[in-house]
Amino acid sequence: MRGTVAVFGSGYAARSLGAAAWFASRRIAYWGDIDSHGLRILGGFRSAFPATESLLMDEATYDRFPEYRTDAPADQATEPEGLTVEELALFRRLVSLPRGNRLEQERIPTKYARSRMEEWSDPYRQP
Repeated sequence: MRGTVAVFGSGYAARSLGAAAWFASRRIAYWGDIDSHGLRILGGFRSAFPATESLLMDEATYDRFPEYRTDAPADQATEPEGLTVEELALFRRLVSLPRGNRLEQERIPTKYARSRMEEWSDPYRQP
């Protein structure tokens, strides 16, 4: 996508991007796995970039693709900071599930992901 920089992988290391000060002057979307760890990473990333918007990490996406869900290890850690009300509700839902509590980002069909990314990047979109 024109004018876009994508950073792939590294999970919890995403916080280290806080050293890239130029990120703070950009509109940032974060897309990770829909599981408790992915939401923790999002919350941690927001500690460096508070205006970060999550993309494809919502209940609608999780609910749309039940056939691609897998099992994540149980998560007993405290709830993460830095999540929106909706993201925190999804986090709580995921940690309460004994099975099928992970939707890895690479399992989401490309056509759907691209459509959502294009919607997000549209400068004329309505909030």
